[in-house]
Amino acid sequence: MRLTTAYVRFYRAFNHDFLRRSEPDPGRNPWDVMEDGSHYPFVKIPIDPKLTCVVGANESGKSQLLDAIEIALGRKEPSPVDFCRYSEFFTVSEGLRLPDTGVRLDNIEPAEAAAIQELVGGSQDQEIEFLKVFRTHPSKVDLFLNNDKEPVTITDKADSLTDLLPEVIRIERNRALPDSVPLDYLTSQESTGLSRSAQLSLLDSFLKVAQTLPEDFAKPEESRSTSSKTLMNQIESEFSMSDPERRERIGQWKLARELLVTVAEIGPEAFPMLRQALRDGHEGLASGIKVKMDELIEDSLNLAKWWSQDSQFRLTIEIRDHSLVLTIRDRTGSLYTFDERSGGLKYFLSYLVQALTHIKVRSRRGVLLMDEPDTYLSNQGQQDLLRVLNEFAEPVGDIPQAQVIYVTHSPFLIDKNRGDRIRVLDKGIREEGTRIVRDVGRNHFEPLRTALGGLVGETFFIGNCNLMLEGMADQIYLSGMSDILSRDEGNPGTDFLDLNRITLVPSGGASEVPYRVYLARGRDRDKPAVIALLDGDEAGNEAVKELRRSRRYNTELLQEQYIAQIAPGRIAGLESDRSGGPREIEDLVPVEIGVRAAKEFLKDMDVEYQQAKLSVDAVRGNLEGSIGIFAAIQSAVVDATEDFRFDDKTPFARYVVEECRGASDLHTSKMEMRFAALFRHLSLMQREAERERNREAIRARVDRETRAFLRDRRGTCFKSDVSRLLETIRHQIDEAMEGEILVRAMAQMHVDFQLDQNPQKRIEGDEFTRLKSRIQGLKYEELRASQPVPSASDEEQVNESTTVSEDDSPPLPGPTEEIGSNEGEQVPTEDG
Repeated sequence: MRLTTAYVRFYRAFNHDFLRRSEPDPGRNPWDVMEDGSHYPFVKIPIDPKLTCVVGANESGKSQLLDAIEIALGRKEPSPVDFCRYSEFFTVSEGLRLPDTGVRLDNIEPAEAAAIQELVGGSQDQEIEFLKVFRTHPSKVDLFLNNDKEPVTITDKADSLTDLLPEVIRIERNRALPDSVPLDYLTSQESTGLSRSAQLSLLDSFLKVAQTLPEDFAKPEESRSTSSKTLMNQIESEFSMSDPERRERIGQWKLARELLVTVAEIGPEAFPMLRQALRDGHEGLASGIKVKMDELIEDSLNLAKWWSQDSQFRLTIEIRDHSLVLTIRDRTGSLYTFDERSGGLKYFLSYLVQALTHIKVRSRRGVLLMDEPDTYLSNQGQQDLLRVLNEFAEPVGDIPQAQVIYVTHSPFLIDKNRGDRIRVLDKGIREEGTRIVRDVGRNHFEPLRTALGGLVGETFFIGNCNLMLEGMADQIYLSGMSDILSRDEGNPGTDFLDLNRITLVPSGGASEVPYRVYLARGRDRDKPAVIALLDGDEAGNEAVKELRRSRRYNTELLQEQYIAQIAPGRIAGLESDRSGGPREIEDLVPVEIGVRAAKEFLKDMDVEYQQAKLSVDAVRGNLEGSIGIFAAIQSAVVDATEDFRFDDKTPFARYVVEECRGASDLHTSKMEMRFAALFRHLSLMQREAERERNREAIRARVDRETRAFLRDRRGTCFKSDVSRLLETIRHQIDEAMEGEILVRAMAQMHVDFQLDQNPQKRIEGDEFTRLKSRIQGLKYEELRASQPVPSASDEEQVNESTTVSEDDSPPLPGPTEEIGSNEGEQVPTEDG
């Protein structure tokens, strides 16, 4: 069975669904009716079959929703202290009552249906398509089978029912992997709970007094030696550790054991074997066991798949003082303990281990609940965790599928490709309580469900690549159509935008696009990947000129290959009903869909119109000369309504996208093909912009190392010095993602200068001059490989071309009122 809906009433921030209760004819459901006959509808939250992301403002009830689901599934006991304070039923005159919770479960399997029928005493022949479970009383549970209006009440078999429902899985966000775990605990799962440093400190103190300890302890306490008293005080101090501290440490050790035994599938008998080898002094055997454990850990965790910040990242173990120390090996080849790395890495590994553990042991459907997992993680770490959660929600072989429900404040944990999985909670005023946002088409906080994408626009320059757009309507078209195309499993990844890897940034008009690009790239050394999409009208052409050679900023803001224009002949496969081809994004909309969208808009605005004047033929009749699709529809709307102006492109874009959702007619297919062509072009630009950014990152790292090397060596060096330089550079780049060309160039240097022969031989004279030139050129290897080889005609053209002199350069702007800065503030140069 699968959870499809959660119901909450009178639970903390949730009071009841005040909007449904205020309807003239709300259509009463039996579970919404109180014992006295009054109608207080549950707040109903749809749950996605795989992954549900819950967002909302502070104190809106996001975390409380997770607790309510756990109560409804019978995994947590409700409490009177959880009852909604502003409910009219919150009273002290008759005693506090319990809050109400419920769930709907679909996809009931035959064995589950038979068990439920046996539990309720029903006919085994009756099919159960779905089941509703409501807990509104401390000693009973109400079940609604299928569409039954009367519940079956269970009073003494609640535990048996709970065993049939999906299990609840909680990933503990505050529990990190430990730096080390004692072999004694791994062997017997029993321990004093002392940390490794505390155990070593006690051992040192004990060894100091080991010889005199027996006779010293036989003396009265006041006459014992100072060292004995110190040892006793230390033992008392260490073992007086509070229970919460001890429980937390043992909880961390338990997590480490799950990593080793459950995830890596290391046999439990390996730990006593390792401990005995260490005690017997068999270092070779211990080392061999350790190597095999490392191999199992690497294969099972597959961290290169999950941790995108370093594809060579590895988790390994080291044996230290009868403990296993968890260590990190990164792209530099160096080993680090957890206390030497960021806390985010440690917690990410903890979340990954907990998720993989549950996947390994899962025997039936479950629901994973996670509260604000973004707390300890960087932006990129959150994106990596999102991929882990998506993996958790997929079935693995014979392992049943699980659902994931998580709460977040962070835009980096919102899957912008799947806006349908987002649930926005909003807390009303006074007694209204929390509700789920349904009017998302007009609510700026709902990201992407109606392709509005508010959160994307609010989080500037946070993606791997940023697509600068003229306005909000462009953002709606791109995110909405990308969402529609991504649902087709047959579509290749280039036929839609991965909105988790590209940020759509509306600029407020074509003239503002260069300024947005300047803000993103013009002032910092580390420049993010940026591409731009502009219309083919006069304003778009002027913006392209400004991007290519900006007079305001005296620089090239974007290279031509990173600028796309919707104009005839500029993007392959881009077609339009407009004469002469498309010149703005609205021209990609087929006339038939545009007319349907305009009619829906007028209907919702309660504006009457003449059908004949707002028709496909009427709009096609307006498509004359240079007029575009939107202008033609706008003109038809004015004629059909006589006095209504259809000026804003943003609501029109929203209605167009909604017309395409779920539609399968010829006109929708035509629009999808047009946007797929645009997405292929933008995806190609995106990949090249990201590659360019990687090349720039390589150049910066290589330049830093080679400058330092040559600064310290004037005219001579040892071959071994060069080998170490190349090794250092090699460890600072990620060959799997970048730098393959540079790696080959460095390998060739080993051959050309015979660095592996006589490493202590000096390189000097002309050979050093040649070496210096090669070292200085390493930072250009990636750039050189990305450029086409010039032909003879190209070289002649370069020689004949004229250059712009300094006198011809356009001046920097003065006081920057024209670019929107504070009056009198000068535009910074590239040097800041």
